[in-house]
Amino acid sequence: MSLLIVIPARLGSTRLPRKLVREVGGKPLLAHTIAAARRIPDAEIWVAADDPQLVAIARAEGVPAMLTSTGHVSGTDRIAELVTRLAVPDERIVVNLQGDEPLMPPEPILAVARLLEADPGAAIATLGQLLTDAAELFDPACVKVVVDRRGRALYFSRAPVPWARDAFAQGRDALPAGIPWLRHLGLYAYRVGPLKQLAALPPSWLEQVEALEQLRALDHGLGIAVGQSPSAIPPGIDTEADLRRLEQRLEQPRTDLPTRGAAPASNRGVAPKRLLFVCMGNICRSPLAAMWAAKRAREAGLQLDIASAGTHAFHRDRGADPRSQAIGRAAGLNLLSHKSRPVDATDFVRYDLVIGHDQRNLDDLLAVCPAGLRHKVRLLLDFAPDQGPREVPDPYAGDHEAFILAFRLIRAGVDGLIEQITASTRG
Repeated sequence: MSLLIVIPARLGSTRLPRKLVREVGGKPLLAHTIAAARRIPDAEIWVAADDPQLVAIARAEGVPAMLTSTGHVSGTDRIAELVTRLAVPDERIVVNLQGDEPLMPPEPILAVARLLEADPGAAIATLGQLLTDAAELFDPACVKVVVDRRGRALYFSRAPVPWARDAFAQGRDALPAGIPWLRHLGLYAYRVGPLKQLAALPPSWLEQVEALEQLRALDHGLGIAVGQSPSAIPPGIDTEADLRRLEQRLEQPRTDLPTRGAAPASNRGVAPKRLLFVCMGNICRSPLAAMWAAKRAREAGLQLDIASAGTHAFHRDRGADPRSQAIGRAAGLNLLSHKSRPVDATDFVRYDLVIGHDQRNLDDLLAVCPAGLRHKVRLLLDFAPDQGPREVPDPYAGDHEAFILAFRLIRAGVDGLIEQITASTRG
């Protein structure tokens, strides 16, 4: 049975009025979210909307849509109405993809569905991401989740939980080591039976106090499985600035080097010779990418200056992660001499291409890159468009399989890049 993805869509948004019908790149925002859902192979996609305009957009994109009640206060309620009217079996799993999340990668959608599938006792599954910034921990807009030994949610809160009593008595400028704080990412998978049960329950006092709908489920004893996201989840679209950033991102594939199969080209008409690969900490993905690129360049007879760096400095001068070293050895790469370093302003001048692995890398790089040099900043998988995913997920918090997946995608992106540079040089 294919994965069921339902996109709840509401026209009356408050922060950005009528945002789902706003055009970005010539299409309504909702159409871009539908396109994100379509990146899941064989997925069954529905839109549950509160307005005929949204239903029309979905159907124009070839996706079935249902006009649901205007009285729903949440996307969960809207999805519950849809699965009830469609008589979807109670045991089926449905993923809630919010209508204002056009940048959602496919990996987290698949991961949250598989997480629920693997925990038969859970009613709901959701994802988290390790927190590394003290400011985020203390930000009430950043929802934290605490999990038990089984990976089930104990509590969600806008407060900094768990509270490191002794460490925070000394100061709150940095996170003490050894505590796995998790930021909650608002992507959910539900079993249809418990979803209908949840929608029929009244809001709990915890839910009302924290303004967090998921606390209703915990308050009524519904188990929530929590896993770590295999890749970064970009924020949704809530402001005019978000719309502008989305427009810029949609334009990115049409700049710089072409996709594979296009006529050879390069930055400003010259084949790039200096490449900088960047991940967040410069200890797992970017060292592998740089070493694989150096190997492939030698094989192609290219003379390239290749290095790696991180967008953050918290791993400065550390060696490569042992799991990256092991994967590198198996591929004939030696990462023993690697020492991590952060990106600095001169890198954007020195290197012809500054290549990130995921959207967070890209956003961090663009934030510090001089405006006149932003054409140099790219995502690695821009050079492997037939791969499907656009991001190489961060494997650092995952297991060995996560590193294997990351390296497979790294090789695809690097191979496509080296292939283009070779074609440009010979052309």
